[in-house]
Amino acid sequence: MKTEFSPRVFVLAILSGVCLVGCSGEEPPYRKPTFSVKGKMTVDGAAPGEPMQIKCIPISQEDSDPSHTSFSETMSLPSGEFQISTYESGDGVPNGEYVLAIVWGKLNLMTRSYGGPDKLQGEYSDAKKSPFKFTVSGAPVDLGSLDVKVPTAKKPESKVPDVELGNGEQERVIERRPNAEK
Repeated sequence: MKTEFSPRVFVLAILSGVCLVGCSGEEPPYRKPTFSVKGKMTVDGAAPGEPMQIKCIPISQEDSDPSHTSFSETMSLPSGEFQISTYESGDGVPNGEYVLAIVWGKLNLMTRSYGGPDKLQGEYSDAKKSPFKFTVSGAPVDLGSLDVKVPTAKKPESKVPDVELGNGEQERVIERRPNAEK
């Protein structure tokens, strides 16, 4: 018995196979290649003892595409060690020039949020003021130890007047008040 070959059946089989392969699922999300960026934060030369929030602010990025922006950030360990993440934990940062913006707040374990007053008083949270700049050029980057200084609070001017003593010295006048009765 001889089987007849039909060109229509052959073309239909090919087209069905192409449709099945072409419609097999979603397109994977767009990801720029990333390279490991790690370092260690210190506060006045010592480990911070609490996590610090570290964000990478792009100065310029190679392959800059406004429709595919990426955000790179991390939380340091209490020891100060960190690895920056973009798409998944510790995967690194795309090629480009960056500045680090750093906030030393408080991690609230109940709400899983980070905030509160910045112990660095905003000195490193502004990308324009931060001294920590680096470049990623197709290879891992070790930033080494990055030391931040806790700003000393400005002491307010005293409103207590000085009084001239007869011998050319000055003395601060302190008003003594009796303890209030309870």
